[in-house]
Order: sequence, then structure tokens, then C-alpha cells
Amino acid sequence: RVALEIREHGYVRDYFNRIRWFPGIYSPDRRLKAAADREAVNMTIQGPAASLTKLGLQKAEREMKEMGLEAHFLLPIHDEVVFEVLDDHVPDAAAILAGMSDGLFPVSMPVEIKVGKNLGIMEDM
Repeated sequence: RVALEIREHGYVRDYFNRIRWFPGIYSPDRRLKAAADREAVNMTIQGPAASLTKLGLQKAEREMKEMGLEAHFLLPIHDEVVFEVLDDHVPDAAAILAGMSDGLFPVSMPVEIKVGKNLGIMEDM
């Protein structure tokens, strides 16, 4: 599917219909064409992962706000996200974050929760 789409249109779509263009696919240089092919295949894997993380974060932040939790998204680290949460709100925020990807993708995406006072001392919940 990816090879056909990139050669016919110069772009590929991921699971969430996000489009990425690959003009290198039309290059006469074989190396640039091969690089575009590899990037297109990779995009169909990494694209949905990035979209799923973004949608999950939006869902989690909305639910935490509705519950009045003091929890704020700080930063992403590769495939992890870091939140700053008021101590009393950690259990509720952790429950919401554990379910942040539920219903967003047809495949179950497990979420592992760790808690700590700083990134150096994170422990399983």
C-alpha cells in the first residue's frame, strides 16, 4: 500500500489520515528515491504513534481538567510523557493517564505509570 501510494501521489497517509509528502521519490538519484521509500514506510509506523500520543494527551488533559485535578503536562521524552501532579491528585491522575489511549486505536496500547519526586527516582505505581 505504501509503495503504491508514494509512487502514484508522492505522499503517504498514516492510520489517522495524516499526510506526509516525499518529493525525493521523483528524484533521478537512486539514493534519494530509496531514502524516500524508507521514510515513507517509517512514517506509517511512527506517524500513528505520534498521533496516538497527541490524542491521548488531549483526552487525558481534558479529563483531568473536568475532575479539577492539579496536573500539568511538562514534556515528552521519546515515547514517554512527563506530568507534574499535586501529591493528593496522583492516584486520580495516574488512573486517567493509564487509560489515555483507550478507544483511540483498534489495538490495545498499554500505558506504564511511574511516579517520583523527580525523573531520577521514578518508581512503578
